[in-house]
Amino acid sequence: MRHRGPAHQTSPVRRPITITIAFAVASLGACAPDLGSGGDGDGEDVMLGDVGGPNVEHFEEGDGTVLSTIDATSETDWVYLTLADGKQVVPEDPDDDTGWDLAFLRFHIKLNGGVSGPAGLTAAVLEDTVFDDLDVAPNDGYEADEADGDDDDEDPEYVLRDWYAYNVMTHVLTPQTVLYVIKTADGQHYKVSVDGYYDDAGSSGHLSFRWGTVDAP
Repeated sequence: MRHRGPAHQTSPVRRPITITIAFAVASLGACAPDLGSGGDGDGEDVMLGDVGGPNVEHFEEGDGTVLSTIDATSETDWVYLTLADGKQVVPEDPDDDTGWDLAFLRFHIKLNGGVSGPAGLTAAVLEDTVFDDLDVAPNDGYEADEADGDDDDEDPEYVLRDWYAYNVMTHVLTPQTVLYVIKTADGQHYKVSVDGYYDDAGSSGHLSFRWGTVDAP
């Protein structure tokens, strides 16, 4: 089901996200995001809090799973993230740059593929699928971001557009039970599940999502 984007929220109903996981040393395994290497070849571990960027924080949950929080509160500036190393990047020309994977602006999430970018990323939408239950990526069903279709908004048809249910009375966004599997051009697969949209104070635009690698089909 496609949702019409929520209006600008001036007085959001509070639905705080409480993050109690302490920063931990990243050790995600050979096929997981490269958050555990100091980058100098000596194998020195780094804290997940040292990776990310001004708008991005990561928390290790174990078993190769990362909980990330994104400050996507700006109305105009996207936050760009690479999945291979979890870093926030600032592409000079996002529409012609393969150096980012996901980008965030308020409740919008776009892939670097299709109309959103040249990197060839696609994603499959798995409804009613629990994050922890998926270990192997699906064979098919992958789509790229497309141009705006016949709906009530002027936004592109982002593959990761239906992660929330929107209450028109309270203007609250509630995550749905939907799992996304992202496939990169080099054949890596990541599962992504959005957990929330509010910070501890109830302010909107603070996305939190869980992600990690899964085996290829």
